[in-house]
Amino acid sequence: MSDAELRKIHDQNKSVQAKLSDLRFEHMLAVRAVLTPEQRNKMYQLKQDRKEKFKTRRGKMRDRMNDQE
Repeated sequence: MSDAELRKIHDQNKSVQAKLSDLRFEHMLAVRAVLTPEQRNKMYQLKQDRKEKFKTRRGKMRDRMNDQE
């Protein structure tokens, strides 16, 4: 594949990723619009918990990879 073809695919990928990001943002705004302040706080807390759980799992995986080396 030529450099020009790779650049074209890369540009298309960036465009799709930007559109997806915009859709996620609009969806988040739509969800927030129907939630009460208490529900928003709960949603934020759930997101934080999920993020922390992901970090923990990722760290464990990294530790296992380092142990194998």
